[in-house]
Amino acid sequence: MSPVRVYLDTRRANRDGLYPLKLRITLPDGILLFSLNRYIAEDQFVRNQVVRHDERIQLNHMIREVVNKAEDLLSQQNNWTRAKMKNALLLGELKRKVLVKDGFQRMFDNAGRPKTLSTYKYTLSTIRRYPYSAIIKIFNVG
Repeated sequence: MSPVRVYLDTRRANRDGLYPLKLRITLPDGILLFSLNRYIAEDQFVRNQVVRHDERIQLNHMIREVVNKAEDLLSQQNNWTRAKMKNALLLGELKRKVLVKDGFQRMFDNAGRPKTLSTYKYTLSTIRRYPYSAIIKIFNVG
């Protein structure tokens, strides 16, 4: 089994009944659990993938990136401790990805005029119609 994996921590749900996605890294000095700050329902995480969720494509992409980055860090050196790995993750080696929906939500909250809010909502609905791969090409990301 890989030393890096993402899992759904079903021990305790938040007030909305959702569970946190966490990164689990097995290191020589123990296991490091790292929250990805994303919460989903128990039936939305199947075989290490997010399913039946509005943002499943973005969440699965984020999961792949986080796992790949953690594996890259592990391959760079073999004397990682939990404290060193946690610092590497927190100090920018693995910055939290901001989903498009989250960015737009902040814009919705700060929109002053109704016409501005309407424009933001229209833009988000247009972006949602495109497949994820097309958005990557448009913004020249990845």
